[in-house]
Amino acid sequence: TSVKSQLLDEHYGYIRISRFQENTPEEFHAALESLLNKVQGHQLRGLVLDLRNNPGGLLPASIKVADDFLDVSQEGPKNRYQNLIISVKGRQGESELSANATAGDLIVGVPVVVLINMGSASAAEIVAAALQDHHRAIIMGEKSFGKGSVQTVIPLADGKTAIKMTTARFYSPSGRPIQGEGVTPDVTVPQIDLSKINNQNSNPSDLGGLNYREMNLSGALT
Repeated sequence: TSVKSQLLDEHYGYIRISRFQENTPEEFHAALESLLNKVQGHQLRGLVLDLRNNPGGLLPASIKVADDFLDVSQEGPKNRYQNLIISVKGRQGESELSANATAGDLIVGVPVVVLINMGSASAAEIVAAALQDHHRAIIMGEKSFGKGSVQTVIPLADGKTAIKMTTARFYSPSGRPIQGEGVTPDVTVPQIDLSKINNQNSNPSDLGGLNYREMNLSGALT
């Protein structure tokens, strides 16, 4: 499963999405429903959505999860981005697309905190950026990885080889590019170096977290 959840106390829920797979939206709905059932007579006062070290995955799955937190606004400041979740702009018209929110916030305005770090990339950044732009969630943690591009494999004339080209880029509802920029949290909380707490001699790279971003890679798009 790509989704795990738990009730932190009688009023606050926690959901972690490890990556966005085809069945992630359904697993997310089940996790949310389970939390609401556990709350029972108590009101859900807040939800933590953990996207740390989520490398991304399927774009449609991330759009559906973001949509679950958003409702449709007809007019006024809440609709300054025309209910947009993500826009993809490319070199050719056929590579461009956009996705918009549909009616229905599954938790009807319950406060949300989204956790991100340098390991949050691509589809995870799409969710964080959409909820941030629409002021639906507070983003907390570290600046994300900055992977917001679409690669297309183009076969060459010899029929044996091909080249991979970047054909489009992701943009947040407000028009912010994700590629090379990432998502900057509203509240910065540096990741704790567990090696300094548990083992003075351990290697931080063994902890599984990234210590670089997309823009640090050789030949990265900016």
